[in-house]
Amino acid sequence: MNILYCTDENYSEICLVSLTSLLEKNAHFDCIAIYIISDNLSADTIGRFEALVRQYGREVHIIDADDVKLPAANFQEFPRAAYCRLMISDLLPQCDKILYIDCDTIVVNSVDDLWNIDMGDNLFAGVKDPIDDFLAEAVQTTNSEYINSGVLLMNLVQLRKFEFVKKVYEMVDEYKGMVPHRDQGIINKIARQRIIFLKPRFNMMNGYYAFTATQLKRLYKISQLYDVDIEEERNNAVIVHFLSKYYDRPWFLACKHPLKNVFLSYHERMGCSLKRSNKNAKNLIGDYIYRSCPFFVVLFLERIVHAMRKKRFSKHAL
Repeated sequence: MNILYCTDENYSEICLVSLTSLLEKNAHFDCIAIYIISDNLSADTIGRFEALVRQYGREVHIIDADDVKLPAANFQEFPRAAYCRLMISDLLPQCDKILYIDCDTIVVNSVDDLWNIDMGDNLFAGVKDPIDDFLAEAVQTTNSEYINSGVLLMNLVQLRKFEFVKKVYEMVDEYKGMVPHRDQGIINKIARQRIIFLKPRFNMMNGYYAFTATQLKRLYKISQLYDVDIEEERNNAVIVHFLSKYYDRPWFLACKHPLKNVFLSYHERMGCSLKRSNKNAKNLIGDYIYRSCPFFVVLFLERIVHAMRKKRFSKHAL
């Protein structure tokens, strides 16, 4: 099994936690190769990654982001390591497929069922991401078929045949380096119609803990999301993805995520300390309202916020 992480120094401790959980929950695999794209990681940090992986008897490969040719995207708002993963099919010609996992995750069960999915001629497999309709439309798709890029099973053979990397360069040029939703927007536009939609359990984002599928459809005006029992998905989660919205992230003191203690059990073992939230009071109050108010109140407020986000996005797009 091939696993890919991308990180810089700021997220290295969080990445180490995720990687530890992956290795512990998948000890039964005969072979696991870990690939880490390093965006200016220090020698000491690289040493920590290498020591951790070898502790579990696995192989580790460090890819320096400086050695990866990237399109002329805007890296001021988003780490360049995230764009590096779009190049992975060409960087690893010896691999047929790879499982990419974001740093801000924790693996709580075996990834067997995910890794063994038959990809056919599809390019990616991912979980649908409940997002605003205008964001999906900006990259010529819909929010009924828009996936989150935090957990991706990538068919490297088909990506090479499809000349995916070449298409990435072309799209970044088309949008003058400012692609909506950055790497995620690129994946959803270029790979549309060649994506397998995974069950939420493989990338349990905050929204799937805060709301039912029906509520998410209403909140974000999504015509098709999931017909599965979200409670069952929560109870059978494989990878938990800690986003900022609704709960904050578990390495922040203000976090209210229902699985924060699972993350902290690894976090504390590694001698890491919690931080104060980087959210302002307005955002923290907003999260409390989403978690605590009746759904009709949340829906009403979301309609107002949606209109404001759309207006800001349209102004920025101009």
